[in-house]
Parts: sequence; C-alpha cells; structure tokens
Amino acid sequence: MKKAVLITAEGSVTAIEIDPGTELTQLQARVAGDVEVLRLKGIDMWCNDLGKRQMLPFNRLATVLYMYEAKNLDVIMGDVVITGPADDEGESRSISLEAVKAHLNVAFAAWGIFVSLSDLEG
Repeated sequence: MKKAVLITAEGSVTAIEIDPGTELTQLQARVAGDVEVLRLKGIDMWCNDLGKRQMLPFNRLATVLYMYEAKNLDVIMGDVVITGPADDEGESRSISLEAVKAHLNVAFAAWGIFVSLSDLEG
C-alpha cells in the first residue's frame, strides 16, 4: 500500500492508503472524477480535471499549496490527493502526513508574508 494524503475542500488533511493495483480508480473516487496530476516541487497533486467546469467547491489549502509550489495564480476546486513525486517509471511514491503538513506550513508562511506586504502597499 502507498501512503498518500487527502486534502478536502472542507479543509481536512488526512492520511490515506492507496492500493497500487487500483491506484487510478481510487484517485478518481477521491477527487470525484477524471484526474489531472500537477507535478510540483517534491509532491504530486491529483485533482479533478474538470473541477472548475463542474463547479466543485473551492479548496483553499490545495490552492495555497499550488500557488506557492507552482508559482501560478490558479485555483484548485474539489478534493485533492497528494502523493510523493513519480519515480523513474512514472509511478507515484508514498508520502507521509507530516511531509504534506510541512509543505502546507511553508506555503502558508510565504502566503502570509505576501498578504502582509500587499496590505502595507495599499
């Protein structure tokens, strides 16, 4: 079993396990549809490919993480699954809950600094 982390649009961050034999099916079930993988620095974020079009709920935690890691001002809609980066064969790796929380802490700290600076300029 691979270790992964589910970040819901409601704001929960939970460790989950994925069976490598049915990984795609499980990822699709967790994100409620076809998956798109966003390859970020040190992690892969699996999200619903049509999340915006289907008007899934805004995922604040995943969005802040994505904006920080990808340097992209896009939003993430719906639940996401975080795995470790792909290996040489393209298979996702396990990642711990602690590692994902560390990524979130860095992203939020950076976002907090950005918001503070923009507030001062206004």
